[in-house]
Amino acid sequence: KNTVSSGLTNNYNITYTDSFAINKADLTYVAKGTRVYGEANSTTGKDYSFTFDGLKNGQTIDGAKLTVTNNTSIQANAGSNQTVASASGFNASGSTGFKESNYNITTVEANNKYTITPASLTINIDGSRIYGDSNDTSDYNYSAASGLKTWDQTKFNNVGWDGLTVQNTSGQQDNVGNYTGKLNLDTASKNTVSSGLTNNYNITYTDSFDIEKRKLNYDISGERQYGTGNEHTTYQPIILDGITSWDQNAFTNAANITNTADRTTAVGQHTDKLSVDFNSLTAAQLNNYEIDGTGTLNIVKANFI
Repeated sequence: KNTVSSGLTNNYNITYTDSFAINKADLTYVAKGTRVYGEANSTTGKDYSFTFDGLKNGQTIDGAKLTVTNNTSIQANAGSNQTVASASGFNASGSTGFKESNYNITTVEANNKYTITPASLTINIDGSRIYGDSNDTSDYNYSAASGLKTWDQTKFNNVGWDGLTVQNTSGQQDNVGNYTGKLNLDTASKNTVSSGLTNNYNITYTDSFDIEKRKLNYDISGERQYGTGNEHTTYQPIILDGITSWDQNAFTNAANITNTADRTTAVGQHTDKLSVDFNSLTAAQLNNYEIDGTGTLNIVKANFI
């Protein structure tokens, strides 16, 4: 003060007034988060991680208590980094002494990354074939068992399923029945499915494969004279149409002919007297076939001397 007065040659009685401004400190934050494809965006801070730059006097902010504005589309593709718009509610989230009014709070939205991860999707492959036939590589049905988002149904339908290759590990001699764990897509086909769904899913495959009964038709014919017993019937070798090569001997050896004619059965051809059963075979062997057949018994005139 003396310096001021002497500098003014002591010509003034000086009164001092003052004004001192404390400006807001700059506080920036970065918010990062993640969610699964097709799920709603979280607005709760606890689902994000925050970093803050510019806090003063040891003050802190509990990011879990913040409210987040996130405009990411629910259909945003997996693997993409979206932008979290902003956060609010700092006063309620700060430590003792923290006041939002003391800071210019800003964020660079481009740094606020929101990562979309793939959703889970289960696809079922099902098919069938006849016992003894070779496996097909393409004639199968596909359905989304669980996890497909409604807006992806068209993509799913247009994957190009008919061009996929199925690896079928069932054997030609596997018995009739329903099997799981037999069907799977090759790697190239799995890639086709994933890319067709924009790689938005972690896909698990399940399968169901039916082996159906094979049609087996037998033909038996025999002949004897009128008035004689059936033990005098001469039978031709049984014809088995539809039998597999590996079952041929077993069914031929097991064939049991039933002849219901009697001594009075008239001369002529009869199609209701002969039948064949294979009942000595195992239930599994018999269950592999749908058995039907025809029998023709020819009664010829007896020799009259």
